[in-house]
Amino acid sequence: MTTTLLKPWENALPPIFDGIPVIYEDDEHEDILMGENVGHYAAGGLLFFCLQAHLKRHHPELLVACNLNCYYLDTPKSKKSGRNPYISADAMIVQRNGDNEKPTSYIIGKDGPPPFFVCEILSQLSGTIRDPIEKPEIYAKLGVTEYLLIDELGRFLPQPLLLKKLRPDRTWEDSLDDDGGVTSRLGFRIVHDGELHVLDAATGKPYVRPGDAEDEVESIEREKQAIERKARSIEREKQTVERKARAMERRNEALERSNSEAEAKIAALQEELANLRRQKNDDKQP
Repeated sequence: MTTTLLKPWENALPPIFDGIPVIYEDDEHEDILMGENVGHYAAGGLLFFCLQAHLKRHHPELLVACNLNCYYLDTPKSKKSGRNPYISADAMIVQRNGDNEKPTSYIIGKDGPPPFFVCEILSQLSGTIRDPIEKPEIYAKLGVTEYLLIDELGRFLPQPLLLKKLRPDRTWEDSLDDDGGVTSRLGFRIVHDGELHVLDAATGKPYVRPGDAEDEVESIEREKQAIERKARSIEREKQTVERKARAMERRNEALERSNSEAEAKIAALQEELANLRRQKNDDKQP
């Protein structure tokens, strides 16, 4: 599959703050574990590392963040925490603010425009109301281009993935690829075959998952050890060949000495024979 990479701000809608719902993402649930299972955390971590790799290659001006407080209004402040209204998506892609790779928060307007892409991994706490009902209105008014829902628990959606794309009238269009995966306008694909995989949409090449990276490192280490063993074997063979070459050289030198000695003996015999012939001729003369 091929896709045209668009700049995230192309055709972006300006935010509308009038009438936008007010939430303080975690204030009401600070005592509740949002991640109910290992899969929730694993999916978030996988998205972070794989999307980070994709953005580094295609959109270095963007930053992916997980569970980062994104403040979108100045008022009203939370009576519980005193915070401004904010969302805290499981993953979101925002404008990079300078060289800060580890921001502690993101304030719309101050740090950059609204997120271009947000993702929520549905949990028992958020999967029935907040993520599928409350947040789409907020994201639409903010002008978020894409909103991805991931149902790792298999309880809330007919399928594991659902990508919502914002229309010009600020309604959402549900989008799924033929294989049940989703394709972002930022040039990556996400598929789910029991586990999440993030791919480069242009090439189809998957980004290395954290667990796969460990396996790859182990495989590389095994290959390295095999190469080192082969190198040692080649070095031993080289040393054997060198020893044989030196032995051959010594034999050649011995043969050359023998040949020289034989030639000297032949020359001496030839000289002796010549002397005898001259003496015989001299004896024959009167």
